[in-house]
Amino acid sequence: MERVRHALVRHSRRLTGVLGIAGLVLLVGIAGPRLLDRTPAPIAPMPQAPEAPAKPPAVPAPAPVPQVERRDATPMAPPAASSTPEIGAEGYAPRIQHALDQGSATDAFQAAQDISRCRDIDRHVKGVFAARDADQDPRRAAGWLKTIDWVQTEQRRCQTVTPAVSALKRPLLLKAAQNGALGAAASYAADLTLQEPVPAVIVEALKRDAEAGDALALMSLAATPARWGLGEEDAALYREAWRQTAAKDPQRQQGFGQMLQGLLGSEPPMSASPRVQALVEAQLRRKQQAPH
Repeated sequence: MERVRHALVRHSRRLTGVLGIAGLVLLVGIAGPRLLDRTPAPIAPMPQAPEAPAKPPAVPAPAPVPQVERRDATPMAPPAASSTPEIGAEGYAPRIQHALDQGSATDAFQAAQDISRCRDIDRHVKGVFAARDADQDPRRAAGWLKTIDWVQTEQRRCQTVTPAVSALKRPLLLKAAQNGALGAAASYAADLTLQEPVPAVIVEALKRDAEAGDALALMSLAATPARWGLGEEDAALYREAWRQTAAKDPQRQQGFGQMLQGLLGSEPPMSASPRVQALVEAQLRRKQQAPH
């Protein structure tokens, strides 16, 4: 069962990365500056389970989705350490409210992601059933039953996430960003419409997160500097930091990362800048620390 949970975590995390970058590219190219969202987009059906090995596993493991960029917070499971209550029969709603009222920055960010995941839980459940139906190996039938039981439990927990509870997402993200939760600023900014002003605290949190190694914060600052009110000097700095990071990180030169490189255009390399070097080192260090 634990293997399936980890597989679902990776699936949701990687899919989020792909869809988030796609959304950024589309909006930068067509609709103007808009930050990509790191919260889960509608979850596509999970792929068919892999061929059965000689010795059947305890639970089925869906095939992995190609990774674009790791998400800093895991959307399919609570953080290892949390001050929020355990989830009981009352579902996620009490925990979400507690995170806003009394929880830490990490709790608030996790609660916001719970809201986003619950919006798409029905589609996720359908994806699990589709993967189960596509698996013709009877030796994995018992494992699929455990998987389905787990995702249906999540579905029941999400039933208490009413529209009123869902409306707490932005206050939760603001609390998380103000108090240092890495990645919350980018998620908050992505939740804004193009007509809404970006709070100054969110802009500062984006800069802080980029300096702490958050890839999506750096990507956002590099791709849409006007949206964040950056001057040309700062905009050029973030673009150069992104280019240098991409040159040292092959994953950022693939797929939508390559498209973003094209959108940024070509500029003469900047002279040696301690700020650029610090940003690049933070990005690479964060990538090395990320679990895969």
